[in-house]
Amino acid sequence: MVSGGVWYVQGVTWGPDNVGWLPASVQYIQQHPGQVNIPCDATIHQALDILCPGWPTPYLYQNDNPLDVYTLPATLQNCRGPVSNGQVCGSQIAY
Repeated sequence: MVSGGVWYVQGVTWGPDNVGWLPASVQYIQQHPGQVNIPCDATIHQALDILCPGWPTPYLYQNDNPLDVYTLPATLQNCRGPVSNGQVCGSQIAY
C-alpha cells in the first residue's frame, strides 16, 4: 500500500496523476511474452482526501476508489471506479 501522495489543485484542475502500469512493467510484458498470463488485471485501492488552506484536518472525499488495469493480448486499458457503479475506462493503448 502506498500512502502520503499529494497533488496540488489550482482552480478546477489537478494533477499530475498517472493510472496504471509503470513503463517498466509494460516493458517487462513486452520483453517476456508468454510469462504473463494474458488477459489479466490488477486493482489498486486508493483513498482520496482533500485538504484546503485554513482547514485543520483533511476531508475524506472517497474512502475506496478502485483503479483497475487490464492487460489484453495487444493493449492496456486503465479504468476508475467500481464496475457496479458504471466503471469509467480510458482508451485501449497498444503496447
